[in-house]
Parts: sequence; C-alpha cells; structure tokens
Amino acid sequence: MKKFVHFLITVLMATSPLNIAEATTVTAGSGFFAVRNDSDSGSATWRFSNPTAADTISWTSGINRTDGAAHAINTFGPEPKFTTVPALAGRVFAGFADNDGPGPLLSTTSTSGSGNSAIVPGTLWGTNAVANWTITATGTRGVAGGGGMGFPRWDSTATAKDPYNIFQSQLDDIGVTTSQFDLFFAIGLAAGNLTSLGEIGLNASYENMSGMTDIIDIAIDANGATVTGNNAATFYLLSSLDEGPTEISANMTSLTDIETLLTNDIFDLSIDTSVYLGIVIEDILVPTNTLSNGAFSQIHINSIVRDADAAVPEPDTMLLLGSGLAVLAGSKLRRKKR
Repeated sequence: MKKFVHFLITVLMATSPLNIAEATTVTAGSGFFAVRNDSDSGSATWRFSNPTAADTISWTSGINRTDGAAHAINTFGPEPKFTTVPALAGRVFAGFADNDGPGPLLSTTSTSGSGNSAIVPGTLWGTNAVANWTITATGTRGVAGGGGMGFPRWDSTATAKDPYNIFQSQLDDIGVTTSQFDLFFAIGLAAGNLTSLGEIGLNASYENMSGMTDIIDIAIDANGATVTGNNAATFYLLSSLDEGPTEISANMTSLTDIETLLTNDIFDLSIDTSVYLGIVIEDILVPTNTLSNGAFSQIHINSIVRDADAAVPEPDTMLLLGSGLAVLAGSKLRRKKR
C-alpha cells in the first residue's frame, strides 16, 4: 500500500503540467540632472549638463536558485548610456540575458535586461538626456522527484544600476559660482507586471565623500507599495522623463501620496499608469573632495525585480488525494467480499 501511495503521489505531480511562471518585469527610467546656483529660483534658472562617458548602466543577475541550488551572481557591463564621440547621441543598450539550471528537479530561471537612451532638445533648460530600461525575472518549475527530494522551486533576481556623475567641470560649464547648488533629476516607473510572489523595487540616492543619502525607495509586491525616503527632497509628478524641472506647485507630491498612487494602481498586479517623478534637492554643498572616479558626487538610480515559484501540495489536492485513496481502498474491500 505504501508503494502504491508513493507511486500515486508521484504520478499526480509528474503528470500535472510544468508551472511556467509569468514574469515579474519593470520598465524604469531616468532623466539627466540639472543644476542651478542655490541663490536662484524658478524653472528658467535650471541648466542641464551633457552626459559623459562615465555615465554608465550595469546589470546583475542573481542570486538565482533552482530547487534549492544557488547559482553564482553574474554581472554585465558597465556599458555607456550615451554615445559621446563624435557627437552626443542616444544608443541601444547591449543589456543581458542569463539562464540558470536546471536544478535537481529540473526547475530553471531566466533573467534579462534591455533598454535605450535618447537626447531630447529642451526649451527653457537646454538639452535633456533620458534613459529607459526593462528588467525581467522569471523561471520554470520542474517536477517532484522521489527519494525525499522534495518539491520543485525556483527564485530569480535581476537588477539594473544607473549612476550619473557630477563633475566640477560640469558645474563650471553651467555657471554655478556659489558654494551650494540645487539639483534636479527625474526617475520613472513606466510599466510593470507582478506575479503573486513577485517584487519590484526602484531606488534613488545621492552619494558624495560624506556618504550615501537615500532620496526615495519604492518597493512593490502583491500587497501594494511601500515608499520611504528623504523628506528634505521635493517631489513633483511629471508627464514624462523629459518634461524638465518645471516646479509646478500644483504637481508637488509626497512620499505618502506616491505610495497611495502606486498601491491603488497595483491591485491587478500591473503598473497600468506610468509614474514619473521630478526630484529637487536644495542647498547641496559643493564638496572639496572627489570620489574614486574624479566626480565629486553621484546620483544612483537602481531598479530590481524578484520572482519565485514553488510546488507545494495544495489543501484541496491533498483532500482529493485522500478521498481518492479511500474510494480505491473501499472498492478493494468490496471486491474482497464478493
């Protein structure tokens, strides 16, 4: 009887279709930074600099796991976000594609990243530069095996890291002459899809020799959104990444408002309405020391997606299995009586 039960469980698991999970994916983006003297005010006082060859995007796949087996983290890039020679132009990113597995129970993972950039002529502020990218994490569930190997499962992670550098020469070209300056940049969540176990994250931070300051941290899962950050920054809802630092007071928003907006949108596990944010940080001290690459500060814009899936015996399945065994046992007993 024990062999029969083990055989029946194995057949039920093995004959059910492989669980090919829907992907968790996000399309995020950034707009280039603009600065002004801290004594200036109003939208017309902002000035964009041009991206440099130091402005790159890099990708990470992992840690990915298949049936409990962990695979090494793979990194791709960094690659330039923009073409800078012979002239400034957008480019299509090389991106990445990475597959891990199969694991002991034949589960696999798949992660990928792609994107592009563009140069957008402005009106008030000069030329803006924008970048958009998509990262995806998904996998395929294998089948249950015998010998106590358990149930198939996988989890996968993909990350895109998008820093912008601020060099002293850029401030000089723009005409920043004060010991402090105001900074503007834009980030965006253009689209996204979740599974019930998926997660989406978008983070923006500012780094100089004094350390890293979190500006905004967005985390989204099937339960909604959580948005935290630095209340010293001012946030504006924008129509697109290339709208520029318009500082329209009616468009000012807060971390709480952004959280509510995203939570109300993600109820169907999809980001249906693009959210673009203009971020203004005022009165930043011009540092006297530089980072290792010669920039005196960096804007970090990172996005991440995670997904997972696991085969577990559902209560209804176990009840059905128990009922089936009872019927089979009863039939056998009745046949004996005959």
